[in-house]
Amino acid sequence: MTMIEDDIQDIVNSNIPWAQIQGKSFLISGAAGFLATYMAHTIMYLNKTRSTNSTLFALVRNKKEAEQKFSEYLDDPHFKILDFDLNEDFDILEHIDYVIHAASNASPRFYGIDPVGTLLPNVIGTKNILNF
Repeated sequence: MTMIEDDIQDIVNSNIPWAQIQGKSFLISGAAGFLATYMAHTIMYLNKTRSTNSTLFALVRNKKEAEQKFSEYLDDPHFKILDFDLNEDFDILEHIDYVIHAASNASPRFYGIDPVGTLLPNVIGTKNILNF
């Protein structure tokens, strides 16, 4: 078992009312990022172990990277990768119950190279998520 699997089991076994997410849909922006990946794996693990039947829409800017990161879910009807640039307006026709905005270029290296481009998903992306 990997460290991530251990972490997810600890999260799932914590005192959280997981039944409340039964049949709910989630949109996670920046789904391939560090914390968002844990959230995505946790939702999918709950589907597998507790039959929560939650649907996850993983909003990413790099579909190929996300397909590698989430390869075990690509055939799962409760998992969908959406390739969008949050700096652009977008619309999703699916019903979404919960939105988790986790898109950010969090590396300090990028702040030094392209500070404006690094902050745009935080500002414009948040505006576009809120408009959605």
